[in-house]
Amino acid sequence: MKMLTKLQDKLSGLYDALSRYPITVVFLTVAAVVNTMAINQEEDYTRYLLTFLIGASLGFTLQGSWERFFSKMSYRIVLIGVCMLLTLGYYLIVRQDATT
Repeated sequence: MKMLTKLQDKLSGLYDALSRYPITVVFLTVAAVVNTMAINQEEDYTRYLLTFLIGASLGFTLQGSWERFFSKMSYRIVLIGVCMLLTLGYYLIVRQDATT
C-alpha cells in the first residue's frame, strides 16, 4: 500500500508539471519524435529539431512570465499563441536561410 501511495504522489507531480507547462511538453515530445526519426532514417532534420527546441524554450519562458506578471487564463492563451507564432517565425527564417 505504501508503494501505491508513493506512485500516486509521483504521478500527481508529473501531472502537475505537464499541466503547468503544456506547450513546452508538446514541443519537447515532438522534438524527441523528430530526433528518433532522424536517427532511424539517417536524414538531416536539424532545422525541425532546433525549431521545436526553440519553441520549448519560448514556452517555458512565456509560462514563467505569465505566472509572474499575469493571473487571467486569457493572458495565458494569448502567450501560448505568441509562442506558436514566434516558433513559426523562427522556422520560416531558418527555412528561408537553408534554401539560399
